Amino acid sequence: MMVANPYTGDAPITVDGQRLTLCFDWAALARIRSELGAEGQAMALSGDLAALADMVAIGLSRHHPDWDDQRVFAASPPVNPSVDAVQAALVAAYFGPQGAPKEPEPANPPMPPQTRLSRLWRRLTGRG
Repeated sequence: MMVANPYTGDAPITVDGQRLTLCFDWAALARIRSELGAEGQAMALSGDLAALADMVAIGLSRHHPDWDDQRVFAASPPVNPSVDAVQAALVAAYFGPQGAPKEPEPANPPMPPQTRLSRLWRRLTGRG
């Protein structure tokens, strides 16, 4: 078992009862782009089993080259935990250990919607 390296997109995944390490380094990312394309990557992350097996196999190829897409598919790991592991490894590969950037809070947050009672109260009293 390898220790996960958050700078190279390493993340743990359990397949066939074995704890393995996904690694989406630049070589794996280039392979995903050339073999699956953006559409194939999106299909894998939405749960398409053949595309997911391909992505998992690509991610395992650095540390576990004996795991190809057919072996992953035959092992039938749980789909949702596999998708979560692939997503975690991709986030680490693209953004590093700090993860994806957070959305900044708006400078002027929108006012909460007013209830009919509060609008009536303001009209009757002339104040908020």
